Amino acid sequence: MKDRWAGFARAPAFESALAWYFVLVWGSGYVATKAGLADAPPFTFLALRYAFGLSLLVPAMLWLRPRWPASPGEWAHVVVAGLLMHAVNLGGSHYAQYLRMTAGVTALVLAMQPLVTAVVSSRFLGERLGSRQWAGVALGLAGVALVVWHKVDVRSVTAGSLAGIFISSRR
Repeated sequence: MKDRWAGFARAPAFESALAWYFVLVWGSGYVATKAGLADAPPFTFLALRYAFGLSLLVPAMLWLRPRWPASPGEWAHVVVAGLLMHAVNLGGSHYAQYLRMTAGVTALVLAMQPLVTAVVSSRFLGERLGSRQWAGVALGLAGVALVVWHKVDVRSVTAGSLAGIFISSRR
């Protein structure tokens, strides 16, 4: 059966709506984490969060029937990417917040990741970013700083929370 998703997903209105949905969901993650960590330890909360996501994803995948990885190499890539992006990144940031690092500091530190990636790839990998790309990195960091500035409390930073956020940013 043809991929039911292909034609619909290419519609410009859908792509725009999906981008805004992603921003809304991902951006509200710090608020949800703060609320969730009030009642559960970080890794229990993450397990519940993943279970909820899976309960929404499975029916969607059964209906849409997307193309699945075809080889063990593709599966390995998907598994490693998923572990790094979700288990390591979210595990580290949730653990840092569990150790009382504020959501504002956590968001600000993680928002610096594109800047660090751009600097490292430019310096050590020889990749050259254009002025528009640098402007995008700076605009993104400034946007996060503007949103969370009033919530930045450096007194919430401890060695443990820094370790958690450092691990989170290494994905």
